[in-house]
Formats: sequence, C-alpha cells, structure tokens
Amino acid sequence: MWLKILTWLDIFTEKASNIFHYIGSVILAVMMFFTFADVAGRYFLKQPIKGSFEVTEYMLAILISFSIAYCGVKKGHIHVDVLTMRLPQRVQDILNSITQPLGFILIFLTTWHTVRFALSLHASGMSSTVLVIPKYPFVFIAAVGLGLYSLVLLKDFMESLYKAVKR
Repeated sequence: MWLKILTWLDIFTEKASNIFHYIGSVILAVMMFFTFADVAGRYFLKQPIKGSFEVTEYMLAILISFSIAYCGVKKGHIHVDVLTMRLPQRVQDILNSITQPLGFILIFLTTWHTVRFALSLHASGMSSTVLVIPKYPFVFIAAVGLGLYSLVLLKDFMESLYKAVKR
C-alpha cells in the first residue's frame, strides 16, 4: 500500500509539474516578447504599453509558482550537504526523513495561507491600479503551484522514509 501511494504520487507530481513547467515556459516567452514590445514602444514610438508593469507582475507570479514544483521534481533546489555527505547513506536517509517533513509542513502552511490571502483579496475586491485586473486569481494560481510543490516534498519525504526503513 505504501509503495502504491508513493508510486502514484511520483507519477502525478512528475506529470503535473511537467505541464506546469510547460505553461511557465510559455508565460516566460510571452513575458519576454511583451517586455520587448513595451521597451521598443517606449523608445521608438514614445508610446509604452499601458499597464505593462502590472501584466508583467502577474505573468511573473504564474511563472514562478508554476516552475517551483518542476524544480523540486528535478532536484534543482539548493541542497546543502557539506556535513552529511560523508555519513553513511542510511544515516543520510534518516536525516532526510527528519528534515523533509519540516519543509513539507512549511510549504503546506504557505499554501494554506496563500489560499486564505486569495479569499481575502476576493472579498475585498482588490485589483490592479491601471488595468483594474483582480488580484485574487493570480494568488490562487500561486497557491496551486505551491500545493503541487508541497506534494513533491511529501513524495520526497515518503521516498526517504521508505529508503531508511528498507535498508
């Protein structure tokens, strides 16, 4: 049963993070062309794109929140192992089984509070100043990205725990 849940989490987080990464890559390309058009319009036509800062800000929120889980799946986040790299693998797995739940709890709580913040933004009706775009959908998007990252951390914790028990 434990291995089945771990396999399911591994497949789900891999596929979902790949989809999110693809969306984030498209957003990055759009943001790059949008910024180029804004700068070119500002310098050559003396006419910048109205609300370009707000649109770029929202695209950046999507880009970062959709890329963080992919980075976690690919083990691209910073991992400081100067002290633990000389320890036996079993001890490293045990230490990971202790520290990884802390990371999961931290990101899960961040996700929870991000959802609460999005709900409060929705209730207040807060929007951007120039284009009057509501802010809460982008905060919900950030919560979805963080939620997926918390599942990646949960999967990593379960893998470390499984390896520690198995050895």
